[in-house]
Amino acid sequence: MKKSAIAIVFSMVSSVVYAAECLEPQALKRLDQQYEQALRTGDPTFMAQLLAEDFVWVHNLVSSTEDKATLVGRLGEGHRAPLARRSEDVKYRRLDNTAVLSGFTTVEQAARTEGGPVRGNKYHFMRTYVAVDGECQLLANQTMKVWSSEEEVQ
Repeated sequence: MKKSAIAIVFSMVSSVVYAAECLEPQALKRLDQQYEQALRTGDPTFMAQLLAEDFVWVHNLVSSTEDKATLVGRLGEGHRAPLARRSEDVKYRRLDNTAVLSGFTTVEQAARTEGGPVRGNKYHFMRTYVAVDGECQLLANQTMKVWSSEEEVQ
């Protein structure tokens, strides 16, 4: 009985420590870069593993929202990959088993016409990650467009 209790306590402590590892600042920022890459390349397999079942993405001024199934679905066949997605000025906040990353992402799209200018949009983002059973899951993402290239504005 005493061995069982010790094993249970050890198991609980080790799972909390493991969960904490994925929420450490550098580890979470690396995971978030993988998220950005999966959005760029259209990787529904990675996204299905990363997103929490109740995931929600609130887009610019609530112009639209996406849940897990919608986002994973749009990353599949026919996904139009942007030229680049770059995050910068990423800030980290954490409370217990939840961490929030915020910053800016610039998305570059191909020119609308051959030889035309590359179009760009810059978004402020806030993403909420939660440690669940030793793994980080993305629970929520909110983005707000803060800048567009002239080509995009016209």
